[in-house]
Amino acid sequence: RLRPDPAADPAAWSVAELGRELERAGLAACAEPFARARIDGRVALTLTAEDEDEIREELGVESLGERRRLLLFLGDLRDMHRRARDA
Repeated sequence: RLRPDPAADPAAWSVAELGRELERAGLAACAEPFARARIDGRVALTLTAEDEDEIREELGVESLGERRRLLLFLGDLRDMHRRARDA
């Protein structure tokens, strides 16, 4: 689960802030590839299951379980963004 202030909008997260949240969510292996690709909160919000091939090929997240956990995290991120936007 994501831990930042529930009012925080992930769209404003920097690359480093997103990396910290990935690590807190148990996705530390994804933090470095996301940083290399310069994926910040705003860009992360655009990633969906349709991007699974790119997540595997371009970011190097080979494990199916890890990709699925990442997609769940990204869904949580979108939920946070909606709550922040609607607040």
